Amino acid sequence: MENKKSINNMDYLLVGDYYISDLKLPNEERPIGKYGRMYREYLKDHNPMRFNDLVLDWQLWVYLADLNEQAQECFSLIVEQMKASEGVTEELKAGDQMAWIRAMNSIHNRAEEIVLEKIVYRKRHFLCRQKEQKSILECVGIFADDVIYYVID
Repeated sequence: MENKKSINNMDYLLVGDYYISDLKLPNEERPIGKYGRMYREYLKDHNPMRFNDLVLDWQLWVYLADLNEQAQECFSLIVEQMKASEGVTEELKAGDQMAWIRAMNSIHNRAEEIVLEKIVYRKRHFLCRQKEQKSILECVGIFADDVIYYVID
């Protein structure tokens, strides 16, 4: 007698007299991080259908891990660009530590707001990358049919 059966592309295991679906979780090792947790709560509250679809398709953890990586990448790029444009350097850190701390806290808070606004609390998916020749951060909003570009100077 067979212990395994496949019906409609689903595998079932024979346990006693019953066939039970053989579900396998995706092997995802990446953490969802701060931004992934924030987006998970946002999805639960503002888009429960999307949240349920991701949960039922076993894609929620992968989706949140990808979003967290994108948000962290965008955050670090924005911070580096703001540091360069505002002249926050190691010389400032060595010369006047309190001014450097004030400037870095301001940059950190503004970059955090940009990431939360553009990536976490939006219904769109965003990818961020650094252009090769210029120091312009490019955030790309991906929709169902088209691509819209947001450039932050």
